[in-house]
Amino acid sequence: MKYPIIDLHCDLLEYLEIDPSRTVFDEDSACSFDQLRLGLVQIQVMAIFSPTINGSTKKGEKQVEIFQGITKEAFEPLGKVRKEVKKTSVIASIENGSVFCEEKETWETGKERLDRFFSKVGKLFSISLTWNTENRFGGGTYCDVGLKEDGKKLLDWMAKKNVAVDVSHACDRLIEEIFSYVEEKKYRIPVIATHSNFRSVWDQPRNLPDR
Repeated sequence: MKYPIIDLHCDLLEYLEIDPSRTVFDEDSACSFDQLRLGLVQIQVMAIFSPTINGSTKKGEKQVEIFQGITKEAFEPLGKVRKEVKKTSVIASIENGSVFCEEKETWETGKERLDRFFSKVGKLFSISLTWNTENRFGGGTYCDVGLKEDGKKLLDWMAKKNVAVDVSHACDRLIEEIFSYVEEKKYRIPVIATHSNFRSVWDQPRNLPDR
């Protein structure tokens, strides 16, 4: 295969966390082990996700456990697989900072949990500060809130750990202020959008302005 296929986002961890009877081979997840191999995916980024709700960190803890189990499983498919991809490697990401820090917790408590998550999954590819709503870090897709103080502290942590910033669920104001903060601090962490498009292609708040 000339070029490796690396997929930057899937929701398999939450899919498994919602219903313990589900498995990594369930095709209705749209990212089962078989489907990844058939799609020639060599590296899959798996999101640890929760909306900003009471108990979001419990969902995060459980998905970290599931990820640990996935990395220990043999990626042997049940169905027919193209021979070019003998193994799909996985790496974790965090979609919404609320998965490691509740709204009423201190930053120090959240940071301790984030450090534990980082240690357990081995490496984080990226973190998105928000999801669709406002949280302690900044404004999500459907609001107009910039980078908060805890958001700056999170970016400081990410710079030390060399973790990319994902803006796929950030509002325009938050995106601008993330770029400004990263530039001001001269951080070398990438700012990326793992699963959004240009707003000029599809006019939807999740998508990004051309600039």
